[in-house]
Amino acid sequence: MKKTILEVYAMAVCFFAIIVITISLSSVIYKAVGSINPELTIKSYTYEKYLSNENFKSKKGCTKEEAASLSEDEITSKREAAYAVELRSEKRKNLQGILESSSYTFVASIVCVIHMLIAKGSRKTNA
Repeated sequence: MKKTILEVYAMAVCFFAIIVITISLSSVIYKAVGSINPELTIKSYTYEKYLSNENFKSKKGCTKEEAASLSEDEITSKREAAYAVELRSEKRKNLQGILESSSYTFVASIVCVIHMLIAKGSRKTNA
């Protein structure tokens, strides 16, 4: 069975579309986990910054003047408030990533289906 150039082209496009779909779906899974539990996907440096008051002070969570003028309880509340903001930001970033990766998956799927139909039509006319 001889393949036409059109069929080879259509199957090559399907191959690359499947690669895009695979990568996009992997990204969707990672970002879905991050939107459910943003602590898992937050950068390690950022996560460590909020683990303790000492880390928070040393990693530029507050200035030395602020650290000297605030009590431990005030630093703790400032650190926890900043951490809550960081988690909301991470969750939002992951939700945006899900939307972006899903759109890539959707478009690549449509391209793949169209080119599979083209390849199938090329086979019928060739037979």
